[in-house]
Amino acid sequence: MGRLAAVCLSGAIWRRRSDDPLYNKDIGFYLFSLPAYILIKNWTMLALVLSALFAAVIYWVHGDIEYDSHRRSMPSTVIAHGSALLGLLFAVKAWSYGLDRYLLLYGDNGVVVGASYTDVHVGLPVLWLMIGLSVVAAFAAWANVRVRTCQLPAAAFLLVVIGSFVLSGVIPLLFLQCKRDFLRTVTPALLTDGLRIEGGI
Repeated sequence: MGRLAAVCLSGAIWRRRSDDPLYNKDIGFYLFSLPAYILIKNWTMLALVLSALFAAVIYWVHGDIEYDSHRRSMPSTVIAHGSALLGLLFAVKAWSYGLDRYLLLYGDNGVVVGASYTDVHVGLPVLWLMIGLSVVAAFAAWANVRVRTCQLPAAAFLLVVIGSFVLSGVIPLLFLQCKRDFLRTVTPALLTDGLRIEGGI
């Protein structure tokens, strides 16, 4: 009985010590659950893209989709079907951004292995914003199943694309540039103060 209690206690301590400090997930999540989630996400994304392409080909072969220099037409049923698939695609994309939060711990910039200061204070909030944009885009696409217009899914698509470009590309670059400028300004002053202190000693 005492040996069983000691084993349980040691297991609890091992699990407590193996939790990461950012998300409080144990090592089993990163070894087994996270790779499985990523695999399911990738296959789901691929299945949705192939389904959309297959449906578009079928509609085009049947003459439901007409797109040329003289005539552009698309029945409301095709728009509704495409909007439903697009909404699912945005929902999976939101899940993908959610999984990307955990992948920040795998980062290696040559100096720090794991989530750096930039990852935690810039990358993580950006991913949360991208999750929000993807969720909004998904609901907009699903709402278009009833509205059945081309403008709403197009706006949702542009929202995610432009938001991804600005949040994932521009903002981290601006932050890094500001960080470099700050270090370039502060470092000489710190060196000068250090030399003064050393000279005084």
